Amino acid sequence: MHEDGNTWMTDEIRQLLTAIRPPHVGKKRTTVIRLAFARAQQKPLKQLFQEPDVCSGNIWYGKWRFLPDVQAAFDACYTRALEWIDEETATIEEHYRQQRRRALAQYSALAPAALAAVMGNSGERGEARIKAADTLIRHADPEVAGRVRGGGGLDVDVRVEDLDAAIEREIERLAAAEAGDGQAETGGGDAAEPA
Repeated sequence: MHEDGNTWMTDEIRQLLTAIRPPHVGKKRTTVIRLAFARAQQKPLKQLFQEPDVCSGNIWYGKWRFLPDVQAAFDACYTRALEWIDEETATIEEHYRQQRRRALAQYSALAPAALAAVMGNSGERGEARIKAADTLIRHADPEVAGRVRGGGGLDVDVRVEDLDAAIEREIERLAAAEAGDGQAETGGGDAAEPA
């Protein structure tokens, strides 16, 4: 890395650019660098060749690219441009990976409360409530959750439209059975006398 901020510039490239011979040394160096980066970034070259500090396409393809000093500098710049772009891409990707981890950590602190709200909401479907409880157990203590779940997934398909009403009906049936009205459970008929 160089102190002037040109992290892509190496001593080898600097020497090869310095070795470019006259005439038009400045324009040759600028063309080599700009063309190398444009090709490495897969940008269209037609517009580049129209810029005033870069040679024309005719000059490059018909003359300068065949000059050994220019070609050596271009090859080194192009190779380094590809490496530098990969390094910059990796740096950007790592930056966004860290941002995603921070965001996930931030929202994961809110997740248990949201799951508990679903689990405790009697207006939610039974399936959603069970899944919320299962998720809370898995995240709270994975070791215990593994034993509870038998190490595999728990696939529960519960279709109860009104869980509270279903529970109330079952409580009424049990109360009726205790009161001696066994006909509600047996569907009528004679109940057997206890022995």
